[in-house]
Amino acid sequence: MSAVQAVLDRLESVRPAGPDKWMARCPAHDDRTPSLSVAVGDESKVLLKCHAECPVEAIVAAINLDMADLFDGDARSNGSRPEIVSTYPYCDEDGALLYEVVRYWPKAFKQRRPDGAGGWIWKLGDTRRVLYRLPQVRAAAEAGKTVLVVEGEKDVHAAEKHGKVATCNAGGAGKWRSQYSEALRGARVAIVADADTPGRDHARAVARTLDGIAAAVKLLEPAEPHGDISDHLRAGRKLAELVEFGTRASTEDEPETAPEPSVSTPTVPVPDLAELLDGIATTIRKFVVMSDAQRDLAALWVPHSHAIAAADSTAYLEVSSPEKESGKSRLLECFAQLVPRPLEAANVSDAALFRSLGGDGLPATLLFDEVDAIFGPKARDREDLRSLINAGWRRGAMAHRCVGEGSRQEVVAFPVFGAKALAGIGELPETVASRCIPIRLRRRAPDEPVARGRYRDIAAACKPLREAAAAWAAANAERLRTADPELPDALSDRAQDGAEPLLAIADAAGGDWPSRARKALVKLHADRTEDGESWGVQVLADIKTGFGDRGQIRTADLLACLKADDEAPWGSWGRGDGGLDPRGLANLLRPYGIRSADVHVEDDEGRKTLKGYARADFEDAWDRYLPPDPGSIRAKRANGSTEPKTEGSYPRQKGELARIEIGRKPHGKADGADGADGRRKRGNTACPSHPESPAPGCRYCAAKWPESGRGGE
Repeated sequence: MSAVQAVLDRLESVRPAGPDKWMARCPAHDDRTPSLSVAVGDESKVLLKCHAECPVEAIVAAINLDMADLFDGDARSNGSRPEIVSTYPYCDEDGALLYEVVRYWPKAFKQRRPDGAGGWIWKLGDTRRVLYRLPQVRAAAEAGKTVLVVEGEKDVHAAEKHGKVATCNAGGAGKWRSQYSEALRGARVAIVADADTPGRDHARAVARTLDGIAAAVKLLEPAEPHGDISDHLRAGRKLAELVEFGTRASTEDEPETAPEPSVSTPTVPVPDLAELLDGIATTIRKFVVMSDAQRDLAALWVPHSHAIAAADSTAYLEVSSPEKESGKSRLLECFAQLVPRPLEAANVSDAALFRSLGGDGLPATLLFDEVDAIFGPKARDREDLRSLINAGWRRGAMAHRCVGEGSRQEVVAFPVFGAKALAGIGELPETVASRCIPIRLRRRAPDEPVARGRYRDIAAACKPLREAAAAWAAANAERLRTADPELPDALSDRAQDGAEPLLAIADAAGGDWPSRARKALVKLHADRTEDGESWGVQVLADIKTGFGDRGQIRTADLLACLKADDEAPWGSWGRGDGGLDPRGLANLLRPYGIRSADVHVEDDEGRKTLKGYARADFEDAWDRYLPPDPGSIRAKRANGSTEPKTEGSYPRQKGELARIEIGRKPHGKADGADGADGRRKRGNTACPSHPESPAPGCRYCAAKWPESGRGGE
């Protein structure tokens, strides 16, 4: 594949713009109309020009390429055609071919998979990734034998010529995936690094993922400087002459380094988890004003992000506030220094985010600031991003996109699972909020001191905590994977799914952390649930109160009960002056499958058959949709804090009230209707029922006349 084709395959909305020229959407900014020019220059170099002036480096990074990938390489620049010199088959446990790594001359590699018709597809897509020589590796592991982990396929073959079982991952250094480690469970592993900095870093990363999985791990390197195991054996040395890190004789151009410990004695010792959580909580609170419950959940979320590979689901953190300068960005700055692979984003393009979340090893931890820019009332055309966030809370979630140009397009699956923190002013849409733990911050009061949040201070305070969290997660991955913590009944099913990995960590910490974590989860979720009940749930709660002990009730009597509550909206519901009427009540109850029926009543005039409702028809909806204490909804409303959330209402603007499904407003006439004096009112300037001045106790006036302070009294 040419360099330009590799670039075009990673861009969106590609269209020709002339000979060897294309236009595409720039992945480095929120590009709604193609503004990126792509062309082929001298010696087949790919030329990139963003007309919004994004740097070339940022464009290349956004599509997961390096600057070197903009060149075709020596073979093409010299006019010679690359030739395949080796193919390396990657098979499953039963020996069935999954894909191949193809080696070209001069040195270049590609990957391909069978198309089922005797040909090849030159992209792996969502093909399962495995270790090289997997059947031999599993046999050796089950027998408790030693397996060499080397950096490339030719090194595997060199070790096999000396009678050893060896393996590697496709792509070389830096491309190890945590799921590869399971194939080495029970094996004695010797990781043979290339004798250079990238090789040693790769070996350390592999060793960390094997802690608690392999029976034993050693870190080795060739005795020859700057070589790999193939160079070591070519020099006539034996495998027994491989040396541990740092013990090879020093040379003039490479000073001797201290010996590297094996994975069983890591550089960062495995910390006491309770002390680690206390340290994280204290550090976060040092820079951000938070409640105790918010602080505890934030602390638990940090080791969870490091152990995300052991979780089946994750709870996002919804960091919100009613006003700016409340600590949201500062909290994300702390997380950026505490979590693995932080991906800090604000108004990122969909294409860049899809390609950045996944990757080898741990997925990126998304820290999305100013999320109100994509969910606010002025946001447009961001449904792809919303679907990504909606899907990414479950393990195995993929976003499928067409990649390529014209007839050469193919569907590629991008993994989107991972820990995410979303910060913004206001509230998230319900579909996103239901996947979140709400962290609602307030601007700090004069008597609430915090440390100045300079980058260097935050980084210095968080670095040892990040390293300790990574060490603990690596050592306890299997423990978390099999944990089955007790989940609070007060949480919904989805909230329990998100709480499970956090509670597994709290239980592992012991002490008062299990109790603190459960109380914090129940409190924060309860605050969000009670704060955002829909009009439908509110009417169900009020109807349950209105029924009392009765088995049936006339529609007129039920409406009278509902409108008797001065704090409820039913007395001024709809367009008429009489409040909620039988048709409006029926519309509110229809989504729950509840309909009026004939009821028989006795009065002074005898037995009558009238329209009404039976208690039995409500029982199922009450069980499904009301909290254990329905009175809590009424109590919240009495305090003026219950405001129903509707999809797309993030954040609610001044003078705007949520519209319900039947297209009515919860108070008086619709905007623009005639006022009490018969004159036509314009725009959203006043409450339709109180057009001249705000009325005490009217929540709609509170939205229309916020400066008066009278509405909602």
